[in-house]
Amino acid sequence: MKLRAIGAAGLVVLSANVGAFAQYGLDTKGNSEGDETSPYSAEEIAFGREVFGMCDGCHTLAPGGSSAAGPNLHGIIGREAGSLDGYLFTDALRGSGITWDAVSLDAYLADPEGYVPGTDMQRGTVREPDFRRALIAYLSHLSDQPASQTPVENGE
Repeated sequence: MKLRAIGAAGLVVLSANVGAFAQYGLDTKGNSEGDETSPYSAEEIAFGREVFGMCDGCHTLAPGGSSAAGPNLHGIIGREAGSLDGYLFTDALRGSGITWDAVSLDAYLADPEGYVPGTDMQRGTVREPDFRRALIAYLSHLSDQPASQTPVENGE
């Protein structure tokens, strides 16, 4: 996979973040734990880790870590939307009935306000399907309950 159309500033941010991933027990080649049950490749997970560099201004990933401007995303797969303790979610997200999985995350990241009208995620749109898929692969990798259904295909 190649990084496309994120600009020089985005590449600098993504490159700078690669060194920070060791704190989560991961290397830059993907799944260091050798999770054979993941529907995602090590390459997709590694690319998603890079893509997350566009999200880390608002979101954190440390297990049990605090939230920032957005909620902590560690363990998001299988979590009910709006349910993370310690973060003030909108009524729209809390009442959405969504349990985050690959399909719901893909739809939300593609168009947060369109998927959950009234959400307050303003800057989180990820327009590129391959970026969304990689980001979901990475978030799934960091979840206690990895995505079990077929991952979202590129271009869907």
